[in-house]
Amino acid sequence: VRFDPLKPIRLTVALVVKKRSGGLWRFDIHLDASDPVVDDVLTIESALNQTSSVSFKLTNQFRESAPFQAEFTPGSSQAFTVYPVEGLLAAYGTEGTSFTIAFTPTGYGKMCSGQLVVLTDEMQWTFNVKGTHPEYKVPQGEAKVYTKGSKKLSPPSSTKKKKIFGRK
Repeated sequence: VRFDPLKPIRLTVALVVKKRSGGLWRFDIHLDASDPVVDDVLTIESALNQTSSVSFKLTNQFRESAPFQAEFTPGSSQAFTVYPVEGLLAAYGTEGTSFTIAFTPTGYGKMCSGQLVVLTDEMQWTFNVKGTHPEYKVPQGEAKVYTKGSKKLSPPSSTKKKKIFGRK
């Protein structure tokens, strides 16, 4: 018996073995297929409060279209959105259905990340999405502070004769 599910599944099934000469055995089997390996990692770079996006196309693994749902898992950053969130996934061998992921960061600090899941009745695709900011480039400039003061602010010169006031 080979078990190759195309999406996570957890269920109990009955395996019935029947002998031609009349024997019958029933075995309860618990099937547990965990989450699949991530299909791809997508990185999106965007400046603060600006929206950047990436697009990709996806087809069903079968020669017919299938209804799908696309969503970010709980715990994913709210800075990510996906479009469309539901629809009909194009059949295998066609151009595919286009998906767009948008990233709009609202603050600096912790790197934004999320996991996008596209799900049909028979298949699941998983994408890790990372949001980054453009690399900060330090501005090049020169000092604009002048160290020479005006004559009014300069201390008196030592070459001048000091007047000494005294009694006569």
